[in-house]
Amino acid sequence: QDRFWGRHPQFQAVGMSSAMALANTGQPTLEAVWEKLRQRFDSLDLYLGAPLVATVGSFWGTCGFVFALEKLFPGWVKSLKIQPGIMVTRREFMKALKVAVLNQFILPVAAFLALRKLRPKKLVAEAEAIVAKPVPSPLRILGEYLFHYSMWEIGFYCTHRLLHTPRFYKRIHKMHHEFKAPIVLSAVYAHPVELVLGNLLPGQLGPQLLRSHPLSTCFWASSGMMMTSMVHSGYLWPFWRHESILLHDYHHNAFYPNLGSMGVMDKLLGTIGGSEYTEFKGDARRRILG
Repeated sequence: QDRFWGRHPQFQAVGMSSAMALANTGQPTLEAVWEKLRQRFDSLDLYLGAPLVATVGSFWGTCGFVFALEKLFPGWVKSLKIQPGIMVTRREFMKALKVAVLNQFILPVAAFLALRKLRPKKLVAEAEAIVAKPVPSPLRILGEYLFHYSMWEIGFYCTHRLLHTPRFYKRIHKMHHEFKAPIVLSAVYAHPVELVLGNLLPGQLGPQLLRSHPLSTCFWASSGMMMTSMVHSGYLWPFWRHESILLHDYHHNAFYPNLGSMGVMDKLLGTIGGSEYTEFKGDARRRILG
């Protein structure tokens, strides 16, 4: 058990910190809040809109956090850069920002408003059924979080590996790899097809399999997006030292190895980085963490 938590402290950094908040909130408070939301909003708003707000808010909140640290403590943050030899130009930053606004605001909001206007019968029926489910306990939400994260690792690995095949890479995934040293905005710097195939579908795999309550889905969506953004930040944070950041940073640098998010699927299927990744990881840790 200690070895597991030692290798996967993101569960502590995100799941455990949020767990304390959820545990302190308590079941009665969650039920009271959910009842007020049901009285105020339509079922479709809660089923689709709430996770959307959680995802978009988490992404831009994480970006704002990283931008603030870069502005307030530029020297310290620069020392945390995993690939210090590659710096992003202002033109590249603005290009990434424009795509991020499109992919993490305009397109999802437009899709939500379109579905809200069309109100497909099957979707509305599913929304009403999910919204009417009993409010899950904090423990249930945490358990589903772990399940969703596991499903994400499997789904993301499979779709990401597919996107690296010749047919899909040149037409779709190559755009995301324009950043050999990722920045936080590059988390959503991708072709719209990749957003659906590589991000949305793997992210929804767990919630759809469990038919999760919107509160559980929102918790997963916000924490999952925060993790994705931090993994793309390009920095090895002293408060977030997990290998997932190094795994994906090296993936951008080397193109193919480390296709998953945690390294589990890579180890099982033989796509984990070899000696060059070990050297890359060791150098970054020695230089940044001492």
